[in-house]
Amino acid sequence: MAIKSYSIKEVSNVIKTCSDLSPSLAFSKYAPLANVEEGAGKEQIEYLTQKKAWPYDKWKSRIYNTPDFWSKKIFVLQSRLIINQSGSVLENANLCIHRHFGYPYIPGSAVKGVARHAAWCEWKNAIDEERPQEAKLLAQKIALTFGFPTGEEKLDAAIIDYGVVDGDISGTIAFMAGIPDENVKLSVDIINSHHNKYYAGDKSKPKATDDELPIPIFFPAVEKGARFVFMLAPCKKQGRDKVWPEGGERNELDFAWKYLITGLTINGIGAKTAAGYGCFEYDEKLQADFDLRLKQEKEAEKKRIEKERLEWQKLEEANTKRLEEEKAEKERLSRLSPEGIELEKYIAPLIPESFKEKMRNIANLEDLEKRRIFEFLSKGYDHLKNARNLHDSWKSDHAEYLKVKDNPKKQDKSKAYKRVKNVLDEAQKMGMQI
Repeated sequence: MAIKSYSIKEVSNVIKTCSDLSPSLAFSKYAPLANVEEGAGKEQIEYLTQKKAWPYDKWKSRIYNTPDFWSKKIFVLQSRLIINQSGSVLENANLCIHRHFGYPYIPGSAVKGVARHAAWCEWKNAIDEERPQEAKLLAQKIALTFGFPTGEEKLDAAIIDYGVVDGDISGTIAFMAGIPDENVKLSVDIINSHHNKYYAGDKSKPKATDDELPIPIFFPAVEKGARFVFMLAPCKKQGRDKVWPEGGERNELDFAWKYLITGLTINGIGAKTAAGYGCFEYDEKLQADFDLRLKQEKEAEKKRIEKERLEWQKLEEANTKRLEEEKAEKERLSRLSPEGIELEKYIAPLIPESFKEKMRNIANLEDLEKRRIFEFLSKGYDHLKNARNLHDSWKSDHAEYLKVKDNPKKQDKSKAYKRVKNVLDEAQKMGMQI
């Protein structure tokens, strides 16, 4: 079977009319095909930044419905944020967007890298300031918390010299992705090179002069003020069998948080941190409010789960009851004769009022219908559906009949007497006894 191929123009036309195109796909794969002409960089980036993420309620469970042993802290972005800028078909114009929910996020590998680099900076300061014992303790903690090798050549060599590890080990802390605690705003940012030929090494421009044409480069960024939640979790890995350098209770989680806070608030995260991008603030009051929300959301989630469990339990019980009733009904029908089945089909839809009406007008009914009524009243058939209700109605009328059958004056006023007498008279005519 031949597979139809599509031209770039055809794909572009489809994307132009696709209002719910995944923001992640729009940034990383289809940016050049957006509904703008080639070369219109600003419009292209504006088109991408206007792609909407899913509503916050759809993905906040990724923060609030996580395991209890996960440790969470909330930070506020103090400048614009750029993550995974080079990962797009548009050069240096990407943003790390969740492929399903469409919100920008910071990969766990980047979060871990920031914390580890902050710890490395302190270790390097200890080495530069000739504090060997402190440097050794730091190196040991870095290896146990973040794993070994660390990726820093001198630090790895020192760790080996210290005898901390005897081979590669995994870290004891898992670093989760940093995700926004709200729907965040994306903005169009710009780099405007005034000396393009000079920076490119053009021999005709040995000096940076002001006679070149500026070339603006547009790229997306997360706007300042966004709140991001970072999550760490202890995990059982190879490093757990190592002794914590200072003895006593292990505190890798506190160690990881210390340097993650340092890295996010001082060094920043993502691209262009030297220019002030990617800097966060950690506020104790905001953290307290966040912890309270976490507690409330956890309680609400427990109630929701319990409510859902009870609903499922009711459904299960109802389903079990239905299956038992169906089984009992099947067994009951298997015991009925063909005549009984036909009689049940006749009486099942009747109610006492409609049955009384048939008794009143029994003389006008077809013989087959009369015989069914006479057979039902004479033999009982209490095991048939609806039989008991109709029998009770008949018994009530028959009791009234017996009371007034010797009193002509009361007979004219008794509807029950007339109904029963009509039935008995018709049964006698057809040679049937009730």
